Amino acid sequence: MLNTMVAFNIPYDSTNPSISQNSPPKGGSTDVTHIDTDFQLSSSDILGPPKDRKETDVVVGYRSKKKTVPARRDVSRKSISNYPPSNKASSSIPLPVKSPKSSSPSKVSNVSVSRTMSKSRPSSVSASRTSQVTNKHTLEIQFINKRKRLAQLKKDLLEKQKPVLDLYNNLLQIKKRLEDLGKVVHLEEVKLLPFEQIDLEGEGDGGTESVSPEIVRGMQTSIEEIPKTLMEICKNLLSRRAVIVELLESVTKSEVNVGDLSDKIETLKTEGMQLQKNLDAIINEHERKISDLVVNWQKLIHDKRNMNTNMKIEDLEEKLRTQERLMQESNQVIMELQRKLDDRRCNHDKSVSELNTVIHSLNDQIQILLIFFYSPLRFLETRTRTRKRKKAAADYKSRSNTNAQNSKTLRNKLAELENDRKANEAANAELTRKLKFAQDQLKHRETQWAKEKEELAKSLKHQENLLQKLNADKNKFETSSNILWTDWKKLRAPRSRLEDQLQGNIEVLSNELDDFKGRLQVMTREKEEATNRCREMEEYISKMGLEFKETMHMVSNSIEWGKDSPGTENTKTAIPTETERAVAVQHDVVTRYKHLLAESEQKLTEKSHEVAKLTSEIRQLKVRQEHLEEINQKCPTENLQKMVEEGRQKLGELMKKSMESEQRILHYESVIDKQSKQMNEMENLLRYRENMAGVLKASRDELVLEKESLTRYSHEMRTVLAEVSKEGKMKDRLIKELQEKIDLRERQISKLEKEVKELEANLMMTNEKRFKLQETIGSMEKELQSTKAHVNQLADINTRYDIGTDQ
Repeated sequence: MLNTMVAFNIPYDSTNPSISQNSPPKGGSTDVTHIDTDFQLSSSDILGPPKDRKETDVVVGYRSKKKTVPARRDVSRKSISNYPPSNKASSSIPLPVKSPKSSSPSKVSNVSVSRTMSKSRPSSVSASRTSQVTNKHTLEIQFINKRKRLAQLKKDLLEKQKPVLDLYNNLLQIKKRLEDLGKVVHLEEVKLLPFEQIDLEGEGDGGTESVSPEIVRGMQTSIEEIPKTLMEICKNLLSRRAVIVELLESVTKSEVNVGDLSDKIETLKTEGMQLQKNLDAIINEHERKISDLVVNWQKLIHDKRNMNTNMKIEDLEEKLRTQERLMQESNQVIMELQRKLDDRRCNHDKSVSELNTVIHSLNDQIQILLIFFYSPLRFLETRTRTRKRKKAAADYKSRSNTNAQNSKTLRNKLAELENDRKANEAANAELTRKLKFAQDQLKHRETQWAKEKEELAKSLKHQENLLQKLNADKNKFETSSNILWTDWKKLRAPRSRLEDQLQGNIEVLSNELDDFKGRLQVMTREKEEATNRCREMEEYISKMGLEFKETMHMVSNSIEWGKDSPGTENTKTAIPTETERAVAVQHDVVTRYKHLLAESEQKLTEKSHEVAKLTSEIRQLKVRQEHLEEINQKCPTENLQKMVEEGRQKLGELMKKSMESEQRILHYESVIDKQSKQMNEMENLLRYRENMAGVLKASRDELVLEKESLTRYSHEMRTVLAEVSKEGKMKDRLIKELQEKIDLRERQISKLEKEVKELEANLMMTNEKRFKLQETIGSMEKELQSTKAHVNQLADINTRYDIGTDQ
């Protein structure tokens, strides 16, 4: 073993084959440089002589710092068992430095520095680009959201103008009805301008307010008219003053008479009175205009203040929303960054642990190589360990691939989260819009409730006045009705007596008249029947006479014809029989009619007697009536006639009054029924209004509580906003620090990857050196065998020489 160990440190020289068994090397023991588990092995240290060794610059460290490590000479060889392995994360095995012909240390250092600088610059450029892209993206999102908000506000304005116009039209209709009923009501005009005609003027706070041009024009015209009228008055006064001066001059010169003076003084007095009236009218007009100007100016200032306060409230609400949004976004970004940091830390710890294991394995391999320098029998163990190293390298590559895939998945998740964030922002904007719409509706309802409350109060007052008037009218009507009722009762007794008397007289006279009318009707009927029968009989008799004359004429003609014309016996006998028959029938008819005529004559005579009797009775009644009238006229009691006429007149008047009073009673009863119905309706309305007033009071209390809660909530939100702004600033600082840490960790990871690549290159170099060492060991074994054979030969020669000497 000692022979092999000594032979390992001494280079082979073919010119000096005689090597003693225990000859030590010139430079001492093996030259192994150890600096914090960083080993430096080179072919010059192993194969070259120790005199040719020089100090070399090697890139060592965690952050690519250049470190000069001098090659130590005369270092005692340490035992492998006492060699401590390092557990530091920043340890690394640098590449071996070759001869100056192949590569120089200055080039290596320059390359490493240039690589670090080239990686640091793109990182800063990429950070600036990402910040620009994010700023542009946020500005685009803000523009889109605000444009949507503006469109929604336009729609809300149009929707709010419609109920206002409807209410105004209803008020106009109610006003017209009240004017028709005789009630004059004052209603202000409502003028709504379209959204395009509203002039948007920027103010100091950035808000906008609309001023109606009619108000401005009225103010301008009123301001312009004031000095014009004053100038006219001043001119008029100056002209009058000139007239007075002339009059005084004429008086002093005694050119004017006393009458003319008095006339001029009276004209001046009248003109002075007119001027005073005009001045009073103009002063009143100017005061009214000034008051209108002040009112309009106050309205404008109030509108400006309201607009400024509304805009400030809206700006604060928007700031609150933006702060909430930024807070949510910052929380999400912080959570994502924390998650990324945790993932990076885990990956970094894993990679560091893997690198430590790799470093330890490499250290073990170096130790094994060192052992192999001293014991070539452990070649199999090194082979197995190299296989394990290859497997570990393959595992590390697979893990790095998985880490890259995980980073890609994380980026995709980040994109999805950004999309979700955008969707949440849109939902938040919509919710804020709905909230604002609900607040506007609440304000509109509050105004409506206040107006309805005022209208209810006014209507209640009006209805109370109506009730008072109705009660007064009712009392008056009751008193008047009681008075009329008493008067009617007083007049009813004599009226009833006179009515009964007159009713009896009227009944008696009506009965007599009915009997007389019945008799006259019967007599007229009988007379008409008799006259009708007489006419019928006369007509019938005239007809029968004519027929009889014709028959007689026919008979006489037939007799004459029979005498003149010869005929048969049959005809002579037949003709007389027929004529006889006809004559007999006619004689019968004539006799019947004669009897009927006699009867009718008797009835006529009877009826004429009856008519004569009736006419005589009528004449007697007329005579009686005339006699009674004459008696009444001749009667000396004219007072009775007057009393009767007065009684009749009073009766007529009382009848008229009674009819009118009955009509009035019916009218008043209907009016009382209507008023009672109205009273009931008014009582129901009053109850309903009282209930509504209670409901409105309850709603008012609820609204007051809601207002207080909203004020508290606004104060809390302001405090939360301040805290959130502070937290946002702190979170921004933390985000920046975390971003810097992430950048540092990324740089560290990139450096570790470089170191891993360098380690892999070192492994390759060590493998090459191992193969070279194996070749040198083989050559050295051959030399040992040759030396052994030489020694054996020398021993054989010595033995033979000894034997020869002995012999």
